[in-house]
This record gives sequence, structure tokens and C-alpha cells, in this order.
Amino acid sequence: MCISKIHNSKTLSYLLVLLLAATGLYINTLNAGFVYDDIAVVLGDPDVRLWDFGGWESFLGRHVRTLSLKLDYRFFGLSPQGYHIQNIFWHSLSTVLLYTVFSMVLKDRAVSFLGALFFAVHPIHVESVANISNRKDLLCMAFLLLSIISYLKFISARFVQKKVWLFLLVFFWLLALNSKVVAVTLPLLIILYERLFLARKNYLVLKFPFLTTAVFAAGLAGLIYYLARTLNLSDLEFIKTLSGYSGTPSYFSVANSSAMAFWKYLMLMLFPFALSPDHNVTLVNSLIDPVAIFSYFFVAGFIFVSIRAANKYPAVSFGLFWFFINYLPVSNIIPSVYIIADRYMYIPSAGLCLLAAIGCRSLFDEFWAIRRKGSFIVIVVLISLTLVMYAFKTFRYSAVWKSDLSLWSYSIKKYPDSDKSFNSRGNAFAGSGDYAEALSDFDRAISINPKNASAYTNRGVVLIRLEDYVSAIADFDKTISLDFYFAETYLNRGWAYYKANNYPEALNNYEEAIKNDPAFVDPYINKGIVYDAMGDFPSAIENYAKAIKLAPERGKIYYYRGISYGRLGRHESAIKDFDYLISLMPEHSKAYFNRGIAYGTLAQYDKALSDFNKAVSLDPLYAEAFSRRGMLYSLLGKYGLAVGDYRTAIREGHLSAATYYNLGLAYLKLQNRELAIVALETAAGLGLREAVLKLTALQQ
Repeated sequence: MCISKIHNSKTLSYLLVLLLAATGLYINTLNAGFVYDDIAVVLGDPDVRLWDFGGWESFLGRHVRTLSLKLDYRFFGLSPQGYHIQNIFWHSLSTVLLYTVFSMVLKDRAVSFLGALFFAVHPIHVESVANISNRKDLLCMAFLLLSIISYLKFISARFVQKKVWLFLLVFFWLLALNSKVVAVTLPLLIILYERLFLARKNYLVLKFPFLTTAVFAAGLAGLIYYLARTLNLSDLEFIKTLSGYSGTPSYFSVANSSAMAFWKYLMLMLFPFALSPDHNVTLVNSLIDPVAIFSYFFVAGFIFVSIRAANKYPAVSFGLFWFFINYLPVSNIIPSVYIIADRYMYIPSAGLCLLAAIGCRSLFDEFWAIRRKGSFIVIVVLISLTLVMYAFKTFRYSAVWKSDLSLWSYSIKKYPDSDKSFNSRGNAFAGSGDYAEALSDFDRAISINPKNASAYTNRGVVLIRLEDYVSAIADFDKTISLDFYFAETYLNRGWAYYKANNYPEALNNYEEAIKNDPAFVDPYINKGIVYDAMGDFPSAIENYAKAIKLAPERGKIYYYRGISYGRLGRHESAIKDFDYLISLMPEHSKAYFNRGIAYGTLAQYDKALSDFNKAVSLDPLYAEAFSRRGMLYSLLGKYGLAVGDYRTAIREGHLSAATYYNLGLAYLKLQNRELAIVALETAAGLGLREAVLKLTALQQ
């Protein structure tokens, strides 16, 4: 009984330390925003905002991550802190579950604790934890470990309980697969466990040759399926643009570089000082390249040691094979996007963390046995310093993920010749309105890699904001010549033509965008905007209807169509669109403003006034709304309130001649001739003929 209490107390202490390490080191991320892939995955995916299960066309995918993001949005809206809290939770849970799996496999709590502690503090996991979109790795790891725990419980349970554990095994595995498909390795891990740790008489899968073959085939088929999904040989240059590697991209060169990436990952695990969201990698283009020869010998030696250790050191073999098996889905044997990415190591790294713990335990036992206390103390200090160093690096590196600007500036320091990092930092500068720095970074990215189509596109977008439409169009022309981003680039080039008032060319580009991607919503929206500018309101409304059919949840489409309905004189239809937009986005001040205009046109003044009031309450600096409300007050004979609104509109920058003219008329109604003349003179100076006529009449 006492021994049991001691064990339970130790376990509780171990778990407490693991939780403190896994959570405390990522406290920096609670001050972070949405960075890197979060922009597309969280902010750019409207499905995150909808509490439904639509859009899941495929059985396997990242549906569990999507569901978790829906929960975040439901409770935290677009406040990133809540999203980061959930990431920290899943990392902490994975750490605890890893300790549990190690304990069940090795029957050694101390080694299990140390292995899980290495996992909790290792800096290579920062990208997975600090980047919200990479929650897929955390979820996959947690559910994969729960699947393994269910399997271990299943093989030792009685008959009735076996059914429960078998159900949980399959259930958790499906959750893991729907977090990230790399969980296809589970059948191979089960075979590995049975071969290393079970006596032949206790085999479950290996006892039956047919079942073994089926399970192995399932794991292998799943692995091949996962790899095949990433294969797109026509997009190798596109892959190069995203992942920042150098060299001549080809199927062979990318696949040939997978062995080189293998040992580089091991170096990052041992010496995690070159971690980055972007690793600039030089491809290995020949089998007789010294790097290729070394890499293949290294991988062969790794596998040889793993096999040789199986009988005498099964725990060592388990750690080695855990790493190797879980590396295969991200190995680029079939080209995917990144040759090396820190997040790819989240699941495989557990095997090396276990090896580190076993190695530490062996050193402890050896020096303790020979009573060399001095050496023992040195070993303890060195291991402690390693853990502290890893923890310190994790804490510091997690702070780098505070914003895109800090993240990509850090990456540029690590890899000064990374065109991807300059391109990404350029986007960060553009997002903050620092267009000069943005253009400088895009120029640098293009000088490093003249085929970086993304940099041309992003530079073109900034040039549109700077109203340099000719240069913007030239950049989009270059992107198209590189055979990239056809639909999106035509969309951007169409917008440049639209801003340059070349409406026919704008429409031609939007048609090209639709030809390249018929399900792309934005070209239909932009066609509607162009037709609206041309005064062809029926055509504008027709294109908005097509966009709504493709994306009924996109609120801005209803906004634009509502405006076109109003200009066409169909104010009831406009009101319906603004009603629906407000149901989707209750804080949309412009929706209230435009609905107020529609109500005012229909002489429903009470409703119009209510909408204008709501618009200015949501946006106290909404100058045009104050001006419109002033017009309504004038219409209702409330000239004192009208004057107040006109003056507020002018103060907030709405300096139109009409506003000064209406202000002058309101002053006249209040018998303030002097101020009325001042306002009317300003309106006349801005070219309003009615103001000139009114002044002439007042002077007679």
C-alpha cells in the first residue's frame, strides 16, 4: 500500500512538472496575433465562422482542426488569445499522453517522464504550438497517442472490455486521421510494438500472417495515399516559391533530397539553433553528389542500428523506428510543399526524445553503479543544462511568433537569402501600411529568385494601393508569364484595370479568372462592381446573384448587391439584402447606413433615423452617416440637430460641397444669416452651382 502511494505521488509530481513545462514556456503566445498561415486558415476561411458541418466533401482531411476553430470563434470571436490557449492545451495534453504511452510500453516512469519532458520543452515544437493553423499537428498527436493507449488497453483487457477499447481505438484513430492524415502510420506502429515488446504467445496482429499482412498493407496503403495526394509534378516551381529551396526543381531532385533532409532534422533536434518558419535548402540534383552519398549512407546506418537494437535494446529500437516511421509521410519521397519544416517533427520527435531519456538513464545507472559521484553530478548538471537551454530557446522563440513582422525579420536573420522570407515580410509591411518597406522587400525577393511569382503578385497589389496601375499590371503580366496563380492573378490585374477606369479590360480579366476557376467567387463580385460603375445595374445584380449562389455566406456580396438595387430604384430589394447582411454581421455600420438611405427614399423616416443612429453608434467617426442624418433632420424640421450633424461630418473629413450647402440652408432656417453665407460660400468655392445661385439670391 505504501509503495502504491509512493508511485502515485511520483506520477502526480511528474505530471505536474510536465504540465508546467508544456504550458509555461508558451505564455508568450498569449500576446500574439494571427500570423503566417493563420491569415488564410482562420481569418480567410468563412467556414470557421459558421456553426455547421458543411464543406467537408472528403472523408479524410483536417476536419477536427476546423471544428476546433469553430469552437474558438464561437467563444472568442476573432480574439487570438483564446485560439492560442487551445493550442497550449493540446500541446500539454500530448505531453501527458506521451508520458502515459512511454510508461505503458517501457514500464519505467522515470525514463518516461524524462522523455516527455524533452518533448515538452524542445524548441522544434514552437512552430506547431505558436502558430494556430498548425493545431492539426497537436490534435493528430493527441489522438494518435489516445489510439495507442486504447490498443495497449485492448490487448490486456478482458473480453467484454475489449469491445470498448477496440471501439475507442478506431474512434481516436479516425479523429487523428481527420486532424492530419500522417496518422496513417498507426498500423505500422502497432506492428512495431508487438515485434519489440510482446512475447510470441501474446501477439495480437503478428500471430496471424493474414492479419499482419492486412494491417501492414493498410498502413502502407494509407502512407502511399497520403504521399500521392501531395504529388503534382507540374507545380514544382510553385512548390519552390512557397518553400524557398534553391536548385533546379524536378521530381528526382526533390525526392533525392529527402535523405539529406532526414539527417538535417536530426541536427535540428540536437542543436535547435537554426529553427525558422522557412528553411532555405539547396536541392541535391545527383546521386553521386557527396551530400547525396553521405545522406543515403546515413539513413541506411540509422535503419541498420534500429534493426540491430531490436532484440537487445527494444526501447532504443522503438524510439528509432518511431522517428523513422513517422518521418515517412513528411519525407518528400514524393514531392510535397516543404523540404524541411519544423512542424513536420512534432510527431516524429517523440522517438528521439525517448532515446535522449534512455541515454540519460543509462548514464545515471552506469556512474551510480561504479560510485563515481563526481561524474554522476557532472552528467546530471549537463542534462539539466540541456533541458534549461532547450526551455530558454523555446520561451524566446515563441515570442518571435508575436506578429508576421517579427517572425519574418527573425527568419531573414537566419536565412538572409530566403526570397520567401522577404516576400512574407513584405506582406507584413504592406498590411501595416508601410508600402515603401514592402516594395523594398518584394524587390529583394525578386532579385534572389526572379521566378518568385508570389512576390510579383504581392508587389502588384501594393502598387495598386499606391495608384501606380501601369506598374501593377506589368507585375501581374509577369506572374501570368510564369504560369502561376492564374485565377487570382487575373483577378488582381482586373482590379488594376478597374482602378485605372479601363472597364472593358477589367471585365476581360475577370472572365479569364472564371475560366481558370469557375468556382472562384471574387471575379463575379468584381464584375458586379465594374458593371455598377458603368451604370449597368441589372448586369451587376446578375453577377452578384451568381456569387451568392457560390458563397451564400459571404456578407459583402449582399452589401454590394443592396447598393446596386438602391441605384436601380429597387429599394425594397436593397433593404432585404441589408437585412440579411446585418443578420450575418450585426456590427456592419455601412449596412445600417445604406439601409437607412433606402428607408429614407421610401419615406420611412423613423426607420431611416434608427439606422443612421445605429451606424454612428457603431462608428463614431462615420462622417457620411452624420451628413445623411443631418439631411434627414433637416427634412423633419429639426434644424438645430441637422447643424450639429453637418458640423460633425465636416470635422471628420466629409468636406463635400453638398454638406456645406445643406449646412448653409439649415443656418438660414435658424435665422443665422452670417454663418449661412460662410457655409454657402465654401460650397460655391467647391463648385456647387446651387450654392452660387443661393448666394446671389441672398445678396439681392
